[in-house]
Amino acid sequence: MPRLNTRSPDVQAERARRLRLLLMMVAVFGGGHSGTAQVRYSIRPLPTDSLLHLRIATTFTGEADGVTRFALPDDRFGVASLHRWVRDVEAGPNVRLAAREPGVYEVSHEPRAEVQVVYTVAYDPNEAGFKPFGPSVDAHHFHFFGAQWMARVGAEKGAHEVVRSIEVEFDDTDWDGAWASSYGVGPGPHRIQASDYDLDYSVVAGGAYRTATAQCQGRPVLTAVHGDFAIADETVFALTDSVVCGQRSVFSDFDHPFFTVFITERDDLEAGAPLLHGFTAFLDPGASEEELRWLLAHEMIHTWLPRSARVFEAEHPDAPESRTRWFHEGFTEYLARLTLVKQGLLPRSWMVEQTNEDLRRLAYQPYRTLTLDELDAATQASRYNGVHHRLHYVRGALLALNWDARIRRASEGEHSLVDPIRALLREARANDGAIEIAALSRLFESFGVDAAADIERYLEGGVLLPPELDAFAPDYALRSEELPRFEPGFDVVHWIESGAIVDLKPGGTAERAGLREGMRIRRRGNAAPWHGRWDPSQPIILIVGEDEPRRFEFSATGPSMQVPVFVAVDESSSD
Repeated sequence: MPRLNTRSPDVQAERARRLRLLLMMVAVFGGGHSGTAQVRYSIRPLPTDSLLHLRIATTFTGEADGVTRFALPDDRFGVASLHRWVRDVEAGPNVRLAAREPGVYEVSHEPRAEVQVVYTVAYDPNEAGFKPFGPSVDAHHFHFFGAQWMARVGAEKGAHEVVRSIEVEFDDTDWDGAWASSYGVGPGPHRIQASDYDLDYSVVAGGAYRTATAQCQGRPVLTAVHGDFAIADETVFALTDSVVCGQRSVFSDFDHPFFTVFITERDDLEAGAPLLHGFTAFLDPGASEEELRWLLAHEMIHTWLPRSARVFEAEHPDAPESRTRWFHEGFTEYLARLTLVKQGLLPRSWMVEQTNEDLRRLAYQPYRTLTLDELDAATQASRYNGVHHRLHYVRGALLALNWDARIRRASEGEHSLVDPIRALLREARANDGAIEIAALSRLFESFGVDAAADIERYLEGGVLLPPELDAFAPDYALRSEELPRFEPGFDVVHWIESGAIVDLKPGGTAERAGLREGMRIRRRGNAAPWHGRWDPSQPIILIVGEDEPRRFEFSATGPSMQVPVFVAVDESSSD
């Protein structure tokens, strides 16, 4: 196989902010940048018996007053106080380092002197514990997001809108492993301009990665794979090339001078993140080819939603993304399915079944009628959890399905959801990457969709979202499926949010099994139907207590309910 080593309420203020963030689009591949980097990073792997450490040499011009702030990596992906994993911080001659707060140094030097500070990132994932998006490191490979290895010079901690000119180079001395990064193809040096936010969403990876490069409209697509997967590398490389180039064709977007995709093994996880010029995907080694196709397609759509077009609400200038995630994640989910079918990578029957699973999950979702204000309040009160999060995927995907069906109906099949999304991307580019909900609604209205009414009714109003009858016509018709309700015999929402049993139903199955009011659940099994993992023919299992844990096993199957699903016409006609 190939081997290569929010804005102010004022719209103008919002546009200016987006411009600062999107200056990162000035990126360079192959040494074409003629400017001077403000900070230069040289990365050298240090092999140990069990882990690869990274020795980072950071070179910069100090401040005019002779004092420069130097902040160690500050992870935004779940590793608290990542500076604890940084050691051997040293400075060059005539330079003094003074720790001012955890992970932050004051560097004293001659005015405007060239300064070098060197440090080692020695992250141990076994000691840190499982972090879904934490660094992936062993004795043979490493994968770090920018926030996990890159020190920042000068700007205050958390100032993510600062745009930097940086240079990144991999030190090839005594190193025969592969290199891959979000900054360019090969070891570099690579020079780019990017905001701190986008530098956080970059990656350096190397070691025992298998890599291959393809071309998309004459521009390279590098795929870097690490792990022992059930899927052959040749299939992974071919699928990545098909998805990346195929979607760029769908959205007529070939602006990226290069594109890098990282696929890294991580047990029991299928997730990813959009990056500067690419995306990363964590994949369970036993994942199927179908699961890989979906993950690649989903993460690739994030290249545009929200990285190129982020929706915002002018009337909620300080709102968290929980108000717009229905679009950024839910529409991404649907568009991933749509493009996979459009490219012939998966059959339409697969897309129908994914929609049916959404309908089943929505029927079980304890938050299925929450309003945007209620989701906002949960976020502000630090009560927002994974069940809230999954609601956006399901509800957003169903809304996208409905709008797609209306667009096809209104245009007699000439247009689909892809057309207003293309228009939305064009408008977002003209507005520095941001698009207001009212502008989104106007775009969809021009394609025959009253988006504003749907947003008001189903998202702001919390009304349960029904699917369009003809969403998959003429091949599929909407019918009802009988499913058992999930009734464990206590308040499910309180259990999700606090882990405690409250409102225990007298004489219910949970009470008969021995559970009592106020008990705290430590672990559970077969008890998450809103994620689609509940088997009603099997009991749920709850573990209570830690010092002397007790195990409770009982049925949570309640009376049946009717759930809408799409059925092939030849099957439904025999009912």
